[in-house]
Amino acid sequence: MASETARTPDPQRLIQAYQYAAATLEHLETLTRTYRSPKASLERLHERLTTTDSSKAPALATAMKHLAQGFNEDAVATRSRSERARGATAAEIAPTVFTSHEALLLPYEESLVRLADEAFPKGLLNRRASVSSKETNLGKSTEPLFYATSGHFLWIGERTRQLNAAHIEFVRGISNPIGIKLSGSVTLEELFALVEMLNPCNTPGRLTLITRMGTSTLQRKLPSLMAAVRRAGLAVIWMCDPMHANTITVQDSRGQRFKTRDCESIQDELRMFFEIAAAEGVSAGGVHLEMSGESVTECLGGVTQTQVDDLARAYHSACDPRLNYAQALSLASAAGEYLRRTDIVTEPSKSVA
Repeated sequence: MASETARTPDPQRLIQAYQYAAATLEHLETLTRTYRSPKASLERLHERLTTTDSSKAPALATAMKHLAQGFNEDAVATRSRSERARGATAAEIAPTVFTSHEALLLPYEESLVRLADEAFPKGLLNRRASVSSKETNLGKSTEPLFYATSGHFLWIGERTRQLNAAHIEFVRGISNPIGIKLSGSVTLEELFALVEMLNPCNTPGRLTLITRMGTSTLQRKLPSLMAAVRRAGLAVIWMCDPMHANTITVQDSRGQRFKTRDCESIQDELRMFFEIAAAEGVSAGGVHLEMSGESVTECLGGVTQTQVDDLARAYHSACDPRLNYAQALSLASAAGEYLRRTDIVTEPSKSVA
């Protein structure tokens, strides 16, 4: 329960957060070494779904099985041989995990900013991310390049994206790829001003626009935004966050209230995003989901058919409700299907490696 004591700022919690983040990265590195083959990962997911949730998610288990069976490991092996032939090391060929989070607590973020020609702490940045201060992904420059090492990709939330806000000034000064969350309240003028401020060189891959509008607002607002940005020739990536605008509060039969999200609403917004992007001739660049790898009961519906009275059973989030792993896999599978239906070919100059 919130109290004055509980809400008193404690700098030690920033250190604790850093330690948790470091432990999480180490765990992810372990997983990439354990499951070097994507096919092995898919087979492990199929096994887990079959043994633990087969009664609730048979279609998802079957989909994972077919995906694993159809995975072309020969193509991956050919790529690895090609990489080795041109001198790439085993570390460079190994799967790389990229991390992302909201740049919210500026004292934390600022303490982890480093100059590009300094030695980066091991594991915090991509092994191939060291760059010259004269030739960078931001164009020709003689100015020092600063990178935020708290993550590879940082985004600014809807509530801190004001043009004169400290958060915008912070990400304007770093060389990481960055994202901006956009709700239905954003105007075209605001959007153009943000793009000009954060990506003045119009560099592909530098800036991602992340919609979080809800289905009705997305349908009304996104087509004109995408069309205007495309006409202006702005090199941005469009991504969909179908979670945040679909948050509701419900009460179960015992009178307990929960903040939750409905998987059907989330999937509807995902589908609409891909359809609008295709109609406007824009490549759908990504999806933002909030999930747990455990069998939590924080979001309604989905393949686990979670009901309001099920929420109390395993509601562990201290903040926003998360998809459980089966719900997240199902949505990821749906997103892949939407992408196959609506995918368009973009100009090479607009693609991001």
